[in-house]
Amino acid sequence: ASTAANDFKEKLGWVARTKIKGDLRLRQEMVSVEGGTGDEEDENRQRLRMRLGFYSEVNDDVDAGIRIATGSSDDRRSTNQTMEDYFDKKDIWLDLAYLDWHPGESDNLHLFGGKMPQPWVSVADVIWDGDINPEGFAATYTLPVGGLDVFANAGYFNMEDNVDGEGVEFRHDAQMYTGQLGAHFDLSDSVAFTLGGSLYAFDNETADDAASVLTQFGNTTNEFQLWEGFAQMSLKNLPVPVSVYGQYVVNTDTDSDQDTAWLAGFTADYNKLAFDYNYRDVQRDSVVSIFTDSDFAAGLTG
Repeated sequence: ASTAANDFKEKLGWVARTKIKGDLRLRQEMVSVEGGTGDEEDENRQRLRMRLGFYSEVNDDVDAGIRIATGSSDDRRSTNQTMEDYFDKKDIWLDLAYLDWHPGESDNLHLFGGKMPQPWVSVADVIWDGDINPEGFAATYTLPVGGLDVFANAGYFNMEDNVDGEGVEFRHDAQMYTGQLGAHFDLSDSVAFTLGGSLYAFDNETADDAASVLTQFGNTTNEFQLWEGFAQMSLKNLPVPVSVYGQYVVNTDTDSDQDTAWLAGFTADYNKLAFDYNYRDVQRDSVVSIFTDSDFAAGLTG
């Protein structure tokens, strides 16, 4: 009996090593476009978002994550579901499915594969809408150096297979390669900084299939190599904690003179309330239009 009980506990061990996380949000959303001419530009709608994830420790070195989410479509930039269609049932989509290998006893190195949370550090969403979960392989590494936590990451992501229709090898795919280097550090007990730089390089983005997708929300170019600098300062011991942040991006691959984006903003938190304000200028060919923040300027660049 004892052996059977132990076998049963061992078989159910994954339950104890699995966390279930979820969230539900309701939103009243109003979008008003200056000079708008009706429903095609101005919007007033009610939306919901549900996400449910299962995150399991497979063994000491491997974690797995799976998450499903709502969405009015398979839109990569949104899991919002508009309340419409006369009470029809709503679709559920696969939002995350990844493995995280962190070999050894240290959590400094993580190797990811699958449809994963964004493995890079972001202080703002000029390049990446927060709902986008890239697909491919990535490595992240954190190294404490003195009072610094230096972070570095790199990744390979496949956007579309055989995008030019000429073969099944990697060289015929629409791809993205990423690299990032930065640091977190405390200037004092009350002031903390994050500084860093990133490169997002694209390959085969000029193939006809890729170009038609990548330019559909405002870009006039189909050539992208994005260099980013970002910073954030957190003031932690104020009566209302405040963070000030900024982001600067330039697309060095385009011949367009509309190749730069920048953002500056601040957040304030009090108890369970949060306030976030930012101002940005996103030129038409500065970032990839299908990946930038979908809530700003109807998700368009320019």
